[in-house]
Amino acid sequence: MTQQQHLTVIRFIDGQLWQCSAGDAEPRRIERLEDSHRHAIFAAPAEATRLVNLSVAPDERRHLAKSLPFTLEEHVIDPVEDMHFAYRLLSDDHYSIGIVASEVMAQWLAILGPSFEGPVMPEALLLPWQPGEACLVMEEDTVLIRYGNTLGARIDRELLALFLSSFVTELHSLVVYGESQEADLASLGDDWLARAQWRRGGFASALMLAPPVEGLLDLRQGQFAAALPLGRWWQHWRTVAIAASIAVILQLGADITEYQRLSAENQQIREAIQASYRQANPRGAVVDPERQLDQQLSEFAARGQGVMFTPILAKVTESVAAMSQASISTLNFSGNTAELRMDILAKDYQAVDSLRATLTERGMKATLETSSSQGDKVRARLRVAAL
Repeated sequence: MTQQQHLTVIRFIDGQLWQCSAGDAEPRRIERLEDSHRHAIFAAPAEATRLVNLSVAPDERRHLAKSLPFTLEEHVIDPVEDMHFAYRLLSDDHYSIGIVASEVMAQWLAILGPSFEGPVMPEALLLPWQPGEACLVMEEDTVLIRYGNTLGARIDRELLALFLSSFVTELHSLVVYGESQEADLASLGDDWLARAQWRRGGFASALMLAPPVEGLLDLRQGQFAAALPLGRWWQHWRTVAIAASIAVILQLGADITEYQRLSAENQQIREAIQASYRQANPRGAVVDPERQLDQQLSEFAARGQGVMFTPILAKVTESVAAMSQASISTLNFSGNTAELRMDILAKDYQAVDSLRATLTERGMKATLETSSSQGDKVRARLRVAAL
């Protein structure tokens, strides 16, 4: 059996709190609970706690918390509405049940104080136990006994022999802790003397051989469940929280200042954009300068064929410049059709036809639309498009 070297239990004896640590020779009186006691185990006095086992049908488990008072009404003398019921699942349909008066439970927790966060477990179940064996701790006129995995009680010494007689077929041996071997064994009755192992010590000595407590019934359930230690957490994290709050406030102030600075810069940039747009287009309303300028520039590109205005213009002007006594009077470009229309003034019709041929050689499609005489010269309109 695993030894619980560091198990610390708080017991309530004669109206006072006592600390029992595994292996201590004597319990230690507790004047006030310290920080080291916060997660200790409070041993609920066996005389105020009733332990029973209960079989529960699968369809009743969902409502077990509400149905327990009525199911176990015959196991208590006091009104069930004044009792506190705690339970723990043992197997598929078996539960360990702990019953204690709600007022008594509230008194224990009030004495322990709000800083206590540990479990409240029946003190009899903190004793060591093995199948077919019972563990007894002799304490003055009473005996604390654990006689099952989830069963235990406190019995008057005078009634101990009678109580044990009901377990003749179930128990094979007794482990008895006490201070007077002769008196302790005499309390068992003659039938148990041969099956009893007496050991010097008390409750703390028995804790040395107690099994792990993680699987034991905890009475802190329902309205008596341990609340979150918000106050202690606040005391622990208060400095960090204050520092974090100050950091957030400073960061927020810095963000606001940066936002105002960037807003002012953005306003200046918008004004500069509008001023630049007005240089390119002094007329019309300014709504979105970047988009408006992009739309105007896109007119100089042939959307359908992907032909740009500038290459066409370069070939036309180079061809006209190579002619003698010829000039361009008007020039228009359509971005939708990717065509350039121009009016030229040449010395004769042969010059106009020569210009058309030159544009064709340069990869352009030149079409003569109209021509007319103007004095001693010829005015002609050509439509030019890229091939």
